[in-house]
Amino acid sequence: PGVAAGADAWVAMAVDGSGRPHVVYRHSDNATLRYVYHNGTAWSSPVDVHTGDKGRYGNGIAVGSDGSVHVAYSDTTAGEMWYARAASPGAAFVRTLIDGTSSNQRFPSIALDTSNYAHITYIDANALRLRPMYARTTAGGLLLTEMQDTTVGEGKLLDSTATVITPDGLVNMVYINGAANLRVGIYLPE
Repeated sequence: PGVAAGADAWVAMAVDGSGRPHVVYRHSDNATLRYVYHNGTAWSSPVDVHTGDKGRYGNGIAVGSDGSVHVAYSDTTAGEMWYARAASPGAAFVRTLIDGTSSNQRFPSIALDTSNYAHITYIDANALRLRPMYARTTAGGLLLTEMQDTTVGEGKLLDSTATVITPDGLVNMVYINGAANLRVGIYLPE
């Protein structure tokens, strides 16, 4: 789909209900977060999710049962966390700022519930506030929550999040707590 090995980075993929891949990646121009999908015959032309140094510290993608495309990503320059949604593959993305309170938001992961609401986890890696974070979309907008982890302290590293929603609706966040080099799960009520 026009993604060059070694030139484009921070790639994430999701598969829709028809088994077709959807990919979001940071383009080699180091400024644009792009999206492509396979329609069953060929790859689409890239669609810009956001321009201006986006996605360097990770991005995540999910495809809803209604065909909507959801992307979570970091703004490398400002250190912000963003969420973008397209109503269908190839449609324009509508962007929403999740969190701009730190200068170092990174490693997002995203999953959708059965109502196609997005659940996003990421790390606030600000040296003074290392903490796992959780955001979710609702009919009324976006809700942001700081997760509590008593093993995380100043100067201790956090890395890589994964978000999974169980069939009973529990949201699970898994991340690496670098202080103890442990994987820690947080179960969030929906």
